[in-house]
Amino acid sequence: MTRYVIVNADDFGLSDRVNEAIRIAHTRGLVSSTSLLPNMPGFLHAVALARKIPTLGVGLHVNLTIGKALSPKETVASLVNPDGTFSDRRREWREDEIERELGLQYGKLTSAGLLPTHLDSHHHIHLEVPAVHSAMRKLGRLHRIPVRLHPWAERDPEDPRTTDFLILDTFDTIDGVERLLAHLQSLPEGCTEIMCHPSAPDTRMPSRFAWQAEQSTELGALTDPRVLEAARHPSVALIHFGQLPSERQATAEADSPETNAAVSFVDESTASGTSADDINLPPVSPDKAASRHLRFARTSKRKRSKRSSRKRRAGKSFRPLQKNRPPLSPGRRKPHRSRAGRRKPSADRSVRR
Repeated sequence: MTRYVIVNADDFGLSDRVNEAIRIAHTRGLVSSTSLLPNMPGFLHAVALARKIPTLGVGLHVNLTIGKALSPKETVASLVNPDGTFSDRRREWREDEIERELGLQYGKLTSAGLLPTHLDSHHHIHLEVPAVHSAMRKLGRLHRIPVRLHPWAERDPEDPRTTDFLILDTFDTIDGVERLLAHLQSLPEGCTEIMCHPSAPDTRMPSRFAWQAEQSTELGALTDPRVLEAARHPSVALIHFGQLPSERQATAEADSPETNAAVSFVDESTASGTSADDINLPPVSPDKAASRHLRFARTSKRKRSKRSSRKRRAGKSFRPLQKNRPPLSPGRRKPHRSRAGRRKPSADRSVRR
């Protein structure tokens, strides 16, 4: 059976340097899809690049956390500060205002001549804020476009199509190539999205974007010859969200003893003149995909802004998490100490006298 994989580069449009890194990761590397920030300084540059490379799938990277809102600040008061910039006070967000802002962000892409292939979110807010996921599902249904997998959300037959698996990882450490190879060599049957953030250092960006220096290493992993060779395995098909296989197609492939899937890479020298019809990829189908049940995730929550996160990323392995998996019981939490140094019990343990 064919193992479909989407390698999606987030943050298209963040800056010109990020845009160039994503272009290189597509024309010389593994990236097949990207998602565009509609309210950041590199938006117009990203649109120009996307028009030159039609083989790159471009989705909407829903953003409610950085930069200025596209909506008038009076209409999205729960989302923004007095100056119109996003406040990131997520407990205050109202779903009707989220929907208004998402509609304008989607409209900005279509007005620029780009029809988004899918929807995902900046800082994974659709995984953390139910109102955001609900608004994205409505937008996906309205425009009939896929939405990035939410592994714990209840599925509805009318929901937009999505992938079977989602790998949230970074490849900006010394073992980035090895971990990316491990993902490609152990792809499960079905369709898997691998998220990435290729970039290059940009001295013009504010200091809060200093993590771009680490992500330049990720660009090296995505263009490594060993990674490209592993992705050319006959049973692997590199696609973007606009080419998600239908449930009917996946069933037919499962019953077939052989597969003709192939990975297509774009030659940078001819990328600007390449048509989407010239790429050997599975056809698009409007049929509904099967229900999704698994997600790959890091064993500990990653905090991007912490310096220690690099050490955590280098040493952590991945494991599959089941949908609707119950959280860790309070009784299993490790006891902690108060400032006075006394041992305090966990929330559900009685105090021993």
